[in-house]
Amino acid sequence: TEVPSNDTRKYEDRGWTLMEEILCDSKGGDWNRWTFGEFDPDSMQWTDSVVFFMQAKSAKLRPPLTPQKFAIELEIRRQRVRQFDLPLFVNEKDNEEVPCLYEDIYVQLIHSTKLSYENADWSDEEALFCLEVVANCDRLERLSLANNRINVKAATEIARLIPSLPSLKYLNLSGNPLCQESQATDLVRLVWSREAKPMRSLIM
Repeated sequence: TEVPSNDTRKYEDRGWTLMEEILCDSKGGDWNRWTFGEFDPDSMQWTDSVVFFMQAKSAKLRPPLTPQKFAIELEIRRQRVRQFDLPLFVNEKDNEEVPCLYEDIYVQLIHSTKLSYENADWSDEEALFCLEVVANCDRLERLSLANNRINVKAATEIARLIPSLPSLKYLNLSGNPLCQESQATDLVRLVWSREAKPMRSLIM
């Protein structure tokens, strides 16, 4: 996330880096996102592989965005850098090509059968961004949002989405504040049961 100190366009002032951040953090599966910013290859600290990978897990993830929300985020960056007479993209054509590329990759994301965003440090707001994407994942079989800061608002949206996800058979919401709210847990369990999904695969 560093650029040369004499470069006036910082990492967070570029359109490509926004797309790269979101795509790296939101890809399907789990245990496939690593941060090596402070990694010292000569250190003897990482003799244990488990410790190594636990230390390298990202502390916070960006939620996936729909192409429409991605375009809004790009425009926010564009307006910010315009104040300093800087371009969002060096190559003018990238203003059109990057949103198109994001949309192409987004199509692959919504065809995922497994999405795992455990320990992503998400509140309801960030979870709702993610759920906008999940709403289009009609092949999704497993979804884990464990160990975040998700509460009643996002839990209500999860319950609303369950009937529209016919392939979903596993949902892990454990370790979230919503688990302490009977209003949230009762609603999710009710909808999950009504859709005849396996109760043992609903983790809260």
